[in-house]
Amino acid sequence: MDEHAQQAITEPNYLPPLNKSKLSSVQYKGDLDDHKAYEQFQQEKQHALESSFVSAVNSKVATLENLLAKGRKQGMKQEQLQEAIDKIALLKKTQKHLINLNSG
Repeated sequence: MDEHAQQAITEPNYLPPLNKSKLSSVQYKGDLDDHKAYEQFQQEKQHALESSFVSAVNSKVATLENLLAKGRKQGMKQEQLQEAIDKIALLKKTQKHLINLNSG
């Protein structure tokens, strides 16, 4: 057996806090036989989720850009830096897509 297989699995040093989404706690209170009203409720819930994402992107991108700058200063490998660059690009692309989707 190699040395990696013999090491015990341990908890990571940091676990992010789990936040229960306020959006998921919203429950439909209408008549379940009213399909149009339920569909409207689901669309409003989806729109609220998308708006929340759009609002959070700028803060998350700023955090990732700061970490990226630190990584560059510390001489991290390009493939590690590229992961952050790709995440930033995907967040911005998704944000733009959602803004265009909801404005049209």
